[in-house]
Amino acid sequence: MKALAEHYADLLTKGDVMQLFRVLERTGSISEACRLAGIDRKTVYNWEKVKEVRRETKVKVLAAALELSPKETLEFVADRAVERAAEVASHLLALTFELAMRAKSREEFEKLYAEFHRLLKKYDRPLLEGMKYELNELRHLLERRAARLGLTALSTTPHPSPKEHSKLGKNS
Repeated sequence: MKALAEHYADLLTKGDVMQLFRVLERTGSISEACRLAGIDRKTVYNWEKVKEVRRETKVKVLAAALELSPKETLEFVADRAVERAAEVASHLLALTFELAMRAKSREEFEKLYAEFHRLLKKYDRPLLEGMKYELNELRHLLERRAARLGLTALSTTPHPSPKEHSKLGKNS
C-alpha cells in the first residue's frame, strides 16, 4: 500500500488529505487515527493554518487509509484523478478555443479549429477505453461465478466473450 500511496499522493489536495484522515478517525479518535498514519496530533491541528500539506504527510495518510479501507480509498483517489484530468482537459480546450478566436489568419484559425475538434474527440472517449477487453474479461469471469452461485448476471451491456475477444484481436 505504501507504493500506491507514494505513486498517488501528489494527486491529493489538503482537503483530500483531510477527508482521508476522517476515514482513519472512524477508528474512534484523532489519537488513534494519528497513530495509524504515523503523524503527530499537532500535524492534524496545523492543517487548518497551512496552505498545503507536506507530501510526506500525504503519503502517510493515504497509505494508512489504503490499509484500513482499500476499496473506499482507491475509489476516492480514482474520483480525484478523474476530476483533475477533466480540469486539465477543460483548460486545454479553453486555451485552444481562445487561440482559435484570436487567430490572425484563416489558415491559423483552420489549424486551431481542427485541433480543437481533435482534442474534443480525444478526450470524449470513456476513461477506461484502453482497458475494455481486459475489463470485459473480468466481467465475464464474474458473471460465470454469479451463474455458479445461482445469481442472475447484473450486466445489461452486451459484451463479447473472451473467445470473441481473441477473434476480434486477430481480425483487427
